[in-house]
Amino acid sequence: TWSCNATAELKIISQKEGIDNITRKIQHIFYSKENDWGFSHFLGWNDILDPEKGHIKEDAIILEVWVSADAPHGVRSVIGCHLCAIDWRWDSKKHTGFVGLKNQGATCYMNSLLQTLFFTN
Repeated sequence: TWSCNATAELKIISQKEGIDNITRKIQHIFYSKENDWGFSHFLGWNDILDPEKGHIKEDAIILEVWVSADAPHGVRSVIGCHLCAIDWRWDSKKHTGFVGLKNQGATCYMNSLLQTLFFTN
């Protein structure tokens, strides 16, 4: 089974003088049976929507997110690209509805970049 150690810092940026940013940090080892993990409660919705609390201004909030992940462990590499971490048994179309780029040597870097950009909006 694969695993990947990741850390993240999530912030709601204060938009009012004298009010601190709300910051939460996480560190977690993700693996095949636990690949979705995070906060069940970050900040109460009423606190976010209250202009006096300083987190919303003109119906907008500012989020700042930093994510760092180690290289995954326990996956099989595709021949031709020593940095590709693609398990040949994984059927991306079956699980996500999407198909990655065909690996043609060094295209795995572009595939990773495109998938990262797509899934982070």
